[in-house]
Amino acid sequence: MIDIVFFKRFNDTFGHVEGDRILILVAKGIQKSLFRLTDSVARFGGEEFVVILPDMNAEHGSIVAERIRTSIVGLRIPFASETGEYLTVSIGCFSGSPDSSFSADQFVKNADAALYLAKAQGRNCVSIYSSGCLGV
Repeated sequence: MIDIVFFKRFNDTFGHVEGDRILILVAKGIQKSLFRLTDSVARFGGEEFVVILPDMNAEHGSIVAERIRTSIVGLRIPFASETGEYLTVSIGCFSGSPDSSFSADQFVKNADAALYLAKAQGRNCVSIYSSGCLGV
């Protein structure tokens, strides 16, 4: 799960038309960071995106997540904040195998818990879900 850092502040500063343009740039930046045909990205409301990496473990997923994070910084979208001079993202990762006892909602909750941890760690970083992640 990917969150654009301080996107509400970005919209308030530059306006919603510019915010919409940036959402498109970020989506394209994420997509360019994915190398397999089976990998996909989708907007997940507001300023969040979700990336699905089938058949990938947490270690490799964290490598892709870091590639996405640096790719977005590399877009060099001017936006000074606590995380630097350019627009940044926070990323929460979860790796698991679905079965009848593990719902899609639980996947989202676990990725969201990792994202929350990334935000708590100062943003503009990648956090990996673990079973003790924020009590989840």
